[in-house]
Amino acid sequence: MLTGIDLVNAMDVIPGTFGRRGHDYREDIARFTSSTYDLPVTGVQLRSIENALRQRELTWAQKRVVTEQVARAREALLREFKNWGVSSGSDSQADAVLRQVLAQQVDPAV
Repeated sequence: MLTGIDLVNAMDVIPGTFGRRGHDYREDIARFTSSTYDLPVTGVQLRSIENALRQRELTWAQKRVVTEQVARAREALLREFKNWGVSSGSDSQADAVLRQVLAQQVDPAV
């Protein structure tokens, strides 16, 4: 049962926030790597590496969320096109609409 609780805790992670819960070893990655490969680092260097790892994880998480949202929006567009009977059977229509919407998000003048 304890293993199950550990696994549940390990799955409940916040990107960029490292902690010692369950089987979440992200907080120790830099230190473990330094020790394993005998790579000496100062405390300042270790904190800098840990901060870089947190930032990289946050960036990946943000990209993953955006990618998932765009995929859901695309699927919704394809469903609506099918309901409206305007789909030619090609996904290019949904892609064109998404490109236009995303371009407006970046540059409202588009």
